[in-house]
Amino acid sequence: MNRRQLLITTSALALAGCQPGTPTTSGGGPTNPLSGVTLTQALQGVAALSAQAQAIYQQLVAAGMKIGSGTATTVQTILTQIQNAAAALTPVSTAVQGQSVLQQVESYINTLIPIAQPFLAMIPGAGSILAIVVAALPAIEAGFNMVVSFLTPATTAVAAPSPTAAALNPVAALDKLIALPRS
Repeated sequence: MNRRQLLITTSALALAGCQPGTPTTSGGGPTNPLSGVTLTQALQGVAALSAQAQAIYQQLVAAGMKIGSGTATTVQTILTQIQNAAAALTPVSTAVQGQSVLQQVESYINTLIPIAQPFLAMIPGAGSILAIVVAALPAIEAGFNMVVSFLTPATTAVAAPSPTAAALNPVAALDKLIALPRS
């Protein structure tokens, strides 16, 4: 079984078992839907995030966007850093390893957003995909048992204007991120 088949299989299993938070039977009110996010889902989310970030950049380049060579180099460097960090995680990685990698990835995303945001409107769907990535991050954090987010307000604001991401809770955004096609 190759890596792609393994990811697809584990994605399908994780999605089949994923249930959003439901009211408790003891009358304690609804449970936190993020508490149901598994480590496997979080690991899949980081891999999907890495693939989608690279896909957005490739769409910008393919569309012939006039991104200055310095900006293009900076964006490509950040995306390479995201991919290298994400590649450090394997299906047997621990939550602690995931926390460290996700902290790095969120730092890179915080750097990338202000650079990439002006160009996202030029590609249909790219802004929505990036919004889904950002909306899924709290669920990925929960899967790694992170209690502090390293996202800046500017980064979290990327998910707000997108009707696609705004209608999703973080767990649903994570499911959607994992299900997005990867090139």
